[in-house]
Amino acid sequence: MKNLITRTLSGAIYVVLILVSIFWGPMAFSFLLFVFLLLSLREFHILAKRGGYQLPEFLIYFIGIISFGLITLFSLGYIPLKFLIIIVPLVFLLFIFELYGKLKNPIQNISYSILALIYIVMPLSLMNFFFVKLEGAETYHKELVLAFFVIIWVDDTFAYLSGMLLGKHKLFKSISPNKTWQGTIGGAIFSLVAAWIFSIFSPWLDVTTWLAFASVLIIFGTFGDLVESMFKRRLGVKDSGDIMPGHGGILDRLDSVLIAAPFIFVFIILVIK
Repeated sequence: MKNLITRTLSGAIYVVLILVSIFWGPMAFSFLLFVFLLLSLREFHILAKRGGYQLPEFLIYFIGIISFGLITLFSLGYIPLKFLIIIVPLVFLLFIFELYGKLKNPIQNISYSILALIYIVMPLSLMNFFFVKLEGAETYHKELVLAFFVIIWVDDTFAYLSGMLLGKHKLFKSISPNKTWQGTIGGAIFSLVAAWIFSIFSPWLDVTTWLAFASVLIIFGTFGDLVESMFKRRLGVKDSGDIMPGHGGILDRLDSVLIAAPFIFVFIILVIK
């Protein structure tokens, strides 16, 4: 019972932080993403070290913070697109570092460092664009950011409940033995219902677009969960960290988000904007 209360409280704090940042506005949301970035990179570094890899923690933080900052400033309209080119040469500092680090497994170290940038920094940076401001519009649309998280939460919750009640056929037994096709389908159905509800209260997007938005989230959010499970299974750990009692680490909470975010970014640019 105590564990359930702890899990509920930590989960509630996580949800409240996200909701407050969304309704506060793009700047507050970007700040929360920045906090998630720092916590996620820290967890990733600890996991990599546990796997026998020595990553340049300070350098990864430096590249991650600069990259996130530039993309955030561009998304908010403070700097032009050309400034983002600065990010490209920064990544190659990882190669130079290995020359002087005199560490074992330089290729693996570089690979894991780049993985941290692609898996964590890129998705969280791109999420700055989720506050859509349509051409000619005076205000940002908070509904899209809210829907992104709500649909993922609905999918996770009802996939778990459906799997617990009806689950028989394993979705990906070698990676996540507890996930079932029945759970995945159940989560998808309720997520589409959530998207339909959003279409009623946010008619600036038609119902077809809302359902397509949810479909992208369902598919790639599920893959995100599986990818995180793959990493943890490879490293022999149950959770990515312990910052959220009852839930594990911040990467455990963002697993669906990190893989889904780049695909939603493309969807927003190509379909909505």
